[in-house]
Amino acid sequence: MTLPASPAPGPAGSRRVVLVPLDGSELAERALPVARWAAAGLGGPLELLLVAVDDEEAARFAGYLATVGAREGLGEGAVTVVLDRDAAEGIRRTAAGRPGALVCLATHGWGRAAGPLGSVATVVTAGLGQPVLAVGRQARPGPPGAPVLACVDGSIASEAVLAPAAAWAGALGAPLHVLTVYEPIPEPDHRGHYHRSHGPTVDAEAYVAGLAERAADLVGAGAGGLAPAGVAVADPISATDGIRTHLAEHPAQLLVVSTRARTGLSRFVLGSEAARIVGHSPAPVLVVPLARPTA
Repeated sequence: MTLPASPAPGPAGSRRVVLVPLDGSELAERALPVARWAAAGLGGPLELLLVAVDDEEAARFAGYLATVGAREGLGEGAVTVVLDRDAAEGIRRTAAGRPGALVCLATHGWGRAAGPLGSVATVVTAGLGQPVLAVGRQARPGPPGAPVLACVDGSIASEAVLAPAAAWAGALGAPLHVLTVYEPIPEPDHRGHYHRSHGPTVDAEAYVAGLAERAADLVGAGAGGLAPAGVAVADPISATDGIRTHLAEHPAQLLVVSTRARTGLSRFVLGSEAARIVGHSPAPVLVVPLARPTA
C-alpha cells in the first residue's frame, strides 16, 4: 500500500534521504541524533544541508560542515551547500530536488533572522507538501518498543495524520496509538454533543477507538504485530498539557500532528497548538501540513 505524504520506505531498492539543515550552531545540531534515528528506521542515508547567502559565507562554513560530516561518518557527497538569501526557500528547493526527502530540523538554532525557525512560533519549509520532522529542545529519539502517537482533535482535518503515522509505525515496527486530549465535561447536550474548549464533540473514548479500527487497515503487518489502540486523555487545560502528562508516564517514539499552511506566504507556520506540542515534546514530532482549501 502506498500512503500519501508518508515517511515510510519507498519501493524496493529506493532510499529515502533524511535532510538536516544546519547553520553552524549547536542548537541546530540538536536535530542530528533524531535524524540518525530516523535514517536508521527508514533505511535511507543522512545528508547535511547548509543554506548560505553567498559564496563567501559558503566558504566560511566549509570547514564546519567537513567536521560535522566526519563526526557523523558521512562521505563528502552527503554534504550540500546551496545559495539563497531565504533559508526556508533554499531548504524547500533542495528537498524538492530529492523526491521523498524527509527534512529533519531543530526548532531553535538558526542564526539569521531570515532563517526558517523561530524561538516560539516554529516555522518550517513552505510549499514542501509533505511532513517535516521537528525536533524541540527536549526531544530525543524515542525508546524502542514505544508507540507512535497519532494526535487528533476531533476534526476531520486532524485525521490526516493517520496515514503517515501508520507508515512510521510500520517502518519502525512500533505500536500505533491514536490519541486525543479532551476537556472533561460531565454531560453532553440533548444531541449527545460535548461543548468542549478542546477535544472531540462526541464521546472521546469511542472516537479514538473508531479511528484505531480505521488505522488497522493502514498499518498492515507493521506496528510490532499489535493492533492500533485508541487513547483518550482528559485534561482541563489544553491538548499540549494533556499530551505532556501522558508522555511523562507513557513515552513515545514519535508524535504525529497536523497544522495548516498559510497560503500566500513564503513560509509555512505552525499553528499555536502544534508549536507548543513541538516545543514541549520529549519525542520528535512529525508535522503534517494541511493546505487550506482555496476559494
